Amino acid sequence: MKIESRTPLYAMIKDYIKKQISEGTFNENDRLPPEVELMKTFNVSRITVTKALTEMADEGIVYRIPGRGTYVSRNPGNPIEASEANESRAKEPVDVKTDTAENRREGSGLIGFTIPTLEDYFSTNILNGIKKSLDERGYSLLIQITFNRAKEEQAIRNFIKFGVDGMIIFPVDQETYNEEILALKVNHFPFVLVDRYLPGIDTSYVVSNNVLGGKLAVSHLYELGHRNIAICTSTMLPTSSTGDRINGYLSELAERGIKENSELIIKDIDVSKFESSSDSALKNNIVTSVNNLRLIDALKNGKATAFIVTDGKTAVYISRICEHLGIRIPEDISLICFDDPLYTPFNSSFFTHIKQSESSMGYRAGEIMADLLKPEKSENLQAYHKIILDPELVVRKSSGPVRKK
Repeated sequence: MKIESRTPLYAMIKDYIKKQISEGTFNENDRLPPEVELMKTFNVSRITVTKALTEMADEGIVYRIPGRGTYVSRNPGNPIEASEANESRAKEPVDVKTDTAENRREGSGLIGFTIPTLEDYFSTNILNGIKKSLDERGYSLLIQITFNRAKEEQAIRNFIKFGVDGMIIFPVDQETYNEEILALKVNHFPFVLVDRYLPGIDTSYVVSNNVLGGKLAVSHLYELGHRNIAICTSTMLPTSSTGDRINGYLSELAERGIKENSELIIKDIDVSKFESSSDSALKNNIVTSVNNLRLIDALKNGKATAFIVTDGKTAVYISRICEHLGIRIPEDISLICFDDPLYTPFNSSFFTHIKQSESSMGYRAGEIMADLLKPEKSENLQAYHKIILDPELVVRKSSGPVRKK
């Protein structure tokens, strides 16, 4: 069908479907043609078809069920009544028996991606990797920055309502598993975790080998003569990545014959005022924050000669503390972090860090997502993909030989 009109293409698709419904071609609860078929009929992109169907769903003319398709509402002439009538059906979990290869081919072509923040290189590189991978495979990406658990749960529900084919999830820090993520697993909805996994629960994921990262950091510092090595984190809630980094740290200490010292495992560092433009406010936070007392004690009293930090932002924060305390890096202490920090008063070559393959992590997550959506895979979503990528040590200026007394 060749289109020669100034009417928006998505509006023409809506008019076409409405006419088919009014003429009785499609009746209540009938499934509409697959999106791929509508794309061919009108010679338009998937986004255009999705926009048309989404608007019709908002108007109560149709309703959409992820993994199944788009259906005619009970009362397409009454949006309120139609939406109420179809709300319970739209919330039904995807039945594995009906999530067939035929239905999988009718997907929206949309993938949802949730991520806690995009304020650092690590997060943006993951996003770029995912986007590149999905672009190459003809999928479009919807992004939701979540910040916290409540927004993450809402984002997942919103993606379901929007009709995404699958989700890539960078989980927020939390003490317990997100019930919405568990619901995706129970309902056999395609999803991939990135940077985190759920210990004890089988899912598809792409993560860095954080245990190895912790070991590499300790090994480097040990070779420089350090024996009193601390590890620091600002994570208030447990995550698989932080836990694995600490486990790698402890493992390498044991292999090097260094006894574990609980005083040198410093958690819950308060970086809440780190981005304050006022140096005095930052200094006040450093001095008064209860969570930072152990860190300051270790710095001022020489309890540790080297510090491993589980993220770049906290490493920069610690470097600011050292400035206020008159402690030089690396002359007085050595500092290693995971990931090259984005916000730094130093040049980009200052921090010795554990470099993760975050772009590859995102790219591989996109690969897995596309693979899970292949028609032949839709009958076996229990085949989980678990990819662990090795990090590497990048030696720069923040680490040096232990200071001689």
